[in-house]
Amino acid sequence: MTLTGPTVRRRLSLALRLSTAAATLLLGACGWRTLGAIALPAEASDASPPAAAAGDADVEADQDVIEEPGADEPPSPRPCTAVGTPIDAWTFDAGLEGWTLSLDPNVQASLAWTGTTGDPAPGAIQVTIAPSEDAGTITGGWVEYSNPLGDLSSRTASAWVWLAMGTPPHLKLFVQTGSHYAWADNGTTYLSPQTWTCLSLNLQAPSYEQAMYDPSDVVTLGFEMLGSTPFEIYIGTVQIY
Repeated sequence: MTLTGPTVRRRLSLALRLSTAAATLLLGACGWRTLGAIALPAEASDASPPAAAAGDADVEADQDVIEEPGADEPPSPRPCTAVGTPIDAWTFDAGLEGWTLSLDPNVQASLAWTGTTGDPAPGAIQVTIAPSEDAGTITGGWVEYSNPLGDLSSRTASAWVWLAMGTPPHLKLFVQTGSHYAWADNGTTYLSPQTWTCLSLNLQAPSYEQAMYDPSDVVTLGFEMLGSTPFEIYIGTVQIY
């Protein structure tokens, strides 16, 4: 199979990121898959988070080694609601708003919109992922907005997220920049179950960044979700301020 476009660039970005951490990444022949709303042949979660009011991390995850929760810093205490008007916002009050899901090989997943829950108001992305069953590995997907966002120097990205089911995955809020899709993220976060949690990423001073990272040319914003057992996550309002 020949891989082109963003799939190859994501692979190169991830390979560079893991190389920086002196890790070796073995890439499967099938590559990542980009999905719209599809069905997962697995038991759905009964946990439905309520619509909450606003208010209610740096270890690089090696995809070949399972890490135990608790080794990273807690979620960012920075507010997810900007003072003033955000320069970009995705409230998911009527749909997915251009966000998509890419997966590791042999991972099953669904991406859907729900209007029954959200934070700070109803409307959210519902992501259910069943990682591959390869022993000793963590796999998963990337929920991402892959349209150019331009110069976000000195800006902060934030989002409300909820773990509805399963063991907390390795979760990162990330951006990619420039023609090389250089990666930066806020470090690994492990969510507390059934609690709206704020994630934030200071684009001028991320927890991790590749050598060619350039916050003045952001081309992708997203969430990395990697685990070894099935999990389900809701993503509420995402903002850049």
